[in-house]
Amino acid sequence: MFLVYELDSDDYQPPVINEYFVLDSSRMEIRIEAELDSNKSYQYYLLEMDSNRDYLQLDPIIRIHHKAIIEYFTKGDYLGIEKYLGDDDILSIDELTIPINKKINGIFKIDRYSYQIKMDKPI
Repeated sequence: MFLVYELDSDDYQPPVINEYFVLDSSRMEIRIEAELDSNKSYQYYLLEMDSNRDYLQLDPIIRIHHKAIIEYFTKGDYLGIEKYLGDDDILSIDELTIPINKKINGIFKIDRYSYQIKMDKPI
């Protein structure tokens, strides 16, 4: 799942992008179209969904607890994140700037992952 929130205050509003997708060997790329303002700041969350929750169940948790979730993620405290997200794993949280070309690589538990987020210009 890929969620993007506008950073206009300490409180998150509903995400400007919420996209659930499945990647496998038959589908290695996903295109998301969104209208983002290059004069605004955004925060993205890239999650691996291991539960059966959907966006409507996950979004309120992130919106309410984003400060704690970011702190736990920054520290690498996966047990802390688990208190909020259960079995769902955060692969990356970062600022979404325009343009962006960010590679995200890592290993979480026994899963190896590699993603690239690319946006050349505002739509």
